[in-house]
Amino acid sequence: MFPRLLASRGVLLIYIVHTVGMTALIAAEYIAHAFTNPWAITVKEVVDDGETIGILLIALGVLLECRETLLKRALREKKQDDEHLHLSAMEHDLEYYGVVLLMIGLTIEMMVAILNYVAEHFHANWLYVEIESSFNMITVTVISLLMIAAIAAMIRVIMLMYLPHKTSSD
Repeated sequence: MFPRLLASRGVLLIYIVHTVGMTALIAAEYIAHAFTNPWAITVKEVVDDGETIGILLIALGVLLECRETLLKRALREKKQDDEHLHLSAMEHDLEYYGVVLLMIGLTIEMMVAILNYVAEHFHANWLYVEIESSFNMITVTVISLLMIAAIAAMIRVIMLMYLPHKTSSD
């Protein structure tokens, strides 16, 4: 029962909407700062926000990637003798978007880790102090673009799960 609950469309929709909302709020904040005061975002804010979004995207990616396995397990619990369960092409597409979200989440986590490392270890270096604001702005811009890509992927996942699909007989 638990694998079926985790793989259900309703639970995934709630998680995706939550993740899209959080990602959109942070991306909107970064974009607003880019137009009004590009140097206002601190390293600590980027690290905290990036870790939050990275973890959410990684978790969503794992759920989407493992959804096929969870559904097979749930179906196997109902039909103990059927070991050759095949799921739809939609499940393969969801697995693909799960991998995409994993990669985006891990990329954001890596960028945040690099930014955090540089900020902690080179904060007294005069060269870092000179380029810190530019480095922050570049990092924020790249993370914002990655968040927009993640939002697009999550919207595509919702479309795959809830819009009618063409079949080969259509």
